[in-house]
Amino acid sequence: MESENMTEWAHWLDYVVDGASVQLVRPSDTHWPSWAGYEAARDLGTVHGQFDLDGRWHVQSLNECHLSLDDAVRALRRLATWAADRERVRRWATGNLRDPHLLALDVQTIGLHTAWAVQIALTDRDGNILFDELANPLAEIERLLHCLTCCQWLSLG
Repeated sequence: MESENMTEWAHWLDYVVDGASVQLVRPSDTHWPSWAGYEAARDLGTVHGQFDLDGRWHVQSLNECHLSLDDAVRALRRLATWAADRERVRRWATGNLRDPHLLALDVQTIGLHTAWAVQIALTDRDGNILFDELANPLAEIERLLHCLTCCQWLSLG
């Protein structure tokens, strides 16, 4: 946008978020920074810039605030089932976190296209570190697995 002052933006904006064009239309009878969002003629909903209060973008239908217009548009693009799906995942995660036998495995990698594991860690549900080792990504995989199974996994039991 040419201006950071949202009230100076045009009433019609062709805005691109994640490579897809979104049309933002502001009603002609207002000077407030509110736009209706459309994507391929589909009504996404309304966003409102609260530049005078907290500088966030408010998605009115979802009662959410976002730091950027891009994130507000992403929220508008969510499937209608998103809230129910999110609640189902929340209940599933809450149940799993209550499991006294819960273990969390963390594998740190380097690289994006040919990622190598360089650190492997395991904690219990109370945050106790059960395993934390650096791995040489150039080592033979059989040797690494043998080291993990013989030296570390037996101490977990």
